[in-house]
Amino acid sequence: MDKVIFYLKNYAQLMLPYLAIFVPLYLLARGCWLVRRNQPMNFQRELCLGLLALYTLFVLAITVLPEISLNGGLVFSYPEGSFGPHNAGFQLVPGNFLNYLGFSLRYLGGGALVALIGNLCLFLPMGFLAQRCFGGRWWQYLLAGAGISLGIELFQLLLPRATDVDDLILNTLGMLGGYFLGNGYGRLVRRKREKEQGSSHGKVKGEE
Repeated sequence: MDKVIFYLKNYAQLMLPYLAIFVPLYLLARGCWLVRRNQPMNFQRELCLGLLALYTLFVLAITVLPEISLNGGLVFSYPEGSFGPHNAGFQLVPGNFLNYLGFSLRYLGGGALVALIGNLCLFLPMGFLAQRCFGGRWWQYLLAGAGISLGIELFQLLLPRATDVDDLILNTLGMLGGYFLGNGYGRLVRRKREKEQGSSHGKVKGEE
């Protein structure tokens, strides 16, 4: 639990400068788009789109985007030693995390378990929100999750971070899981709405 709190605090500090820059720009761009297209604002859809944009920014911020500092001006910086050939560390054996997971649980207090759950859940909200915003088919989310994760993993070859095929697999499964959660949630909402409409029609007929 302490590890989770530690990561959440670090991510919150990391995101604050991004939010200060991104939120006004997103609201301005989205507002101009709606005005230009002469579209009425649907609050639920706009909320869903905004959350999806923010969460996508979060994923990119903790994986490939530079850190932002607002002290003494706007400064973008990558970790020292980035973009050097010595950073090209990678692991291309699928399922290798299972071996490390057992070692971690035995000797390191479960650090690998936190990483495993994190990689699996990282794309879960993205898949859920995208499904609620755009719908689509499951295979589209499978391809999107694999494509986004592959792009992130390849870019991380340039950073002092590890590129791992297991991360790609877990991220893709998370995206697909988010799609199924969003699809299931949509079905529950529709059934509830149909049930409420059926009961309201029954009341009207009874009153007549």
